[in-house]
Amino acid sequence: MSLALLSLFPLAWAADTEFPAWAVWGQALLVLLAGIGAAVVWRRSPVGTLRWDGEHWLWVVSQDHAVSGLRMVFDFQWLVLVSLQRAGQPLLWLWLEPVHGTPHNWLALRRALVHSTHHGLRAPPQSTDPEGLLP
Repeated sequence: MSLALLSLFPLAWAADTEFPAWAVWGQALLVLLAGIGAAVVWRRSPVGTLRWDGEHWLWVVSQDHAVSGLRMVFDFQWLVLVSLQRAGQPLLWLWLEPVHGTPHNWLALRRALVHSTHHGLRAPPQSTDPEGLLP
């Protein structure tokens, strides 16, 4: 989609230049097809819940699927792109977004993602401090 929009840049840059009608219509068709393609891919994208049980990441769709590898690719604060690997399954790319009305869960999920990205998929160390703080 972004390539199709970028292809319109020369048309806007040279607004005083005459372009053949077929080039303008071709660009419009390219943007339209890219938009339709993006909508189809978005509607077919997987929907589920990414959950940390304290030991493992789980991808919950209709049942729990253990995650063997997880990597945070982009973090835009309110939208996170992760790549998720499940045993015997192809790599899954997910755009994570918060559920409305649960900002505290979203922040906890992002912290867990950052922790597991930097420290692997092992469980976080357990604290013996009564306040729950790590040494």
